[in-house]
Formats: sequence, structure tokens, C-alpha cells
Amino acid sequence: MAFCDSTSLNALLHSRLEAERIGARLELAALPAPVTRLFEITGADTVFTIHRTLDEALEP
Repeated sequence: MAFCDSTSLNALLHSRLEAERIGARLELAALPAPVTRLFEITGADTVFTIHRTLDEALEP
């Protein structure tokens, strides 16, 4: 994800809720700096589990 605006963030938030509803989870990995900053500014970084790398996300 190289770009994230309010529409993209809203879609991710809804997807996270749907994942929880079915007993799954939505985690994010390797976000570019501008996207990370958006998540920090909006507080979305407290809602999602965000991993620095894909390898980190895939660790058991």
C-alpha cells in the first residue's frame, strides 16, 4: 500500500470489523512512512496490529 486516504482507511477499518465478526484478524505489515504517519495521526495505529516487515508478521 503506497498511498492511503480517508476512503482507504475507512475500508480497512470496516474490513477489520468484518474479520473480527467472522473470527479472523486483519494485521498490516511494511507500511510506507506516509501511511504510518496517517495511522498515527488518526489513531488507527491503536486499532490495528502493524508489523514493521512481512517476515515479522509471519512469525509464529
